[in-house]
Amino acid sequence: MITISDDFYPLFGGLLLSFTLTGCGGDTAQTPIVTIAPTPIAIVAPTPAPVVNTTATLTTNLTVRQNGVDYYQFGPYIVLNNNWGADRFGLVYGKDYNQTVTYDKFALPKGTHLVWDYPDTPHGDGSIIYGFPSVAFGKTTLGLTGYNIDNSLTQVKYIKDWDQSYDVTLSGDLKYMNLMSNMFFFDSNGEVAGEIMFSTYLDDHMRYWSSPNNFFGQQPNAHTHEIVMDGVKWDILVSTDYKSDKKNYYVTPDDPYANITHGNIDWDKLIDLLEEHGDINPDWYVKGVELGVEVQAGDGSMVVNDFSSKIIYLDPITNSYMTFG
Repeated sequence: MITISDDFYPLFGGLLLSFTLTGCGGDTAQTPIVTIAPTPIAIVAPTPAPVVNTTATLTTNLTVRQNGVDYYQFGPYIVLNNNWGADRFGLVYGKDYNQTVTYDKFALPKGTHLVWDYPDTPHGDGSIIYGFPSVAFGKTTLGLTGYNIDNSLTQVKYIKDWDQSYDVTLSGDLKYMNLMSNMFFFDSNGEVAGEIMFSTYLDDHMRYWSSPNNFFGQQPNAHTHEIVMDGVKWDILVSTDYKSDKKNYYVTPDDPYANITHGNIDWDKLIDLLEEHGDINPDWYVKGVELGVEVQAGDGSMVVNDFSSKIIYLDPITNSYMTFG
């Protein structure tokens, strides 16, 4: 007779059973141990996560269009497909020109790709550009909110530190491109009071307008300054707009053919210099800065390898310093 004892043990998904073999009226036989092999455990490879495409493209016919600008914002950074000149001239998108901005929603602004194709020659005398596709830093920009102080970062007098780094790759009809970091200042009424045009890769258009020997340099009370930043000497032309009291600040390399596509801008150093010379009002408001290409004509592209900025300013309500970016 075979008796299954109460002693049994689990072993890797199977059972280890003890059997006792006995005979009627005979001696107890040697107890054999029978092992049942464990049930194999199948190892299933994990399902790979689905690939999610986080890229998107702005074109000039999107429903989010405001004041001639298509845009996308993620945190303190914005991409803008600005074709205000083409709109002004009555050019038709898809027929007379094309301009797109492709970006990664979660890597913004790194890797943003701006592409355009405009008429082969500048419009008229070339004093007006076709577009300014760009990436921006701030809570908003002029093109999205218009002439007001809504969503301003701070006032000039409260800026403690403001830095920007940039690195881009340009291709195409380079002679019609002006790589520029652009900053607007607003008075308490929300009117544009000043504009800094910090050009690092100039076209003939900007070389002409930023020269103290030409139109803006010959306006009443126009004057110049110099500043050294990031190992580069920069010329500053301060002029008044011929249509209004708006101040224009043209900042260009001392060598206008330097063709700089990467570097650092110490905005607070530049603003402090202008304030010290009475060229900028400390009560003015600022919303942010845009890095883009003023396109005069032709086709081309800009890839944003890096664009980052950070501002530290005093909050007058809490009397403590705030950091944005």
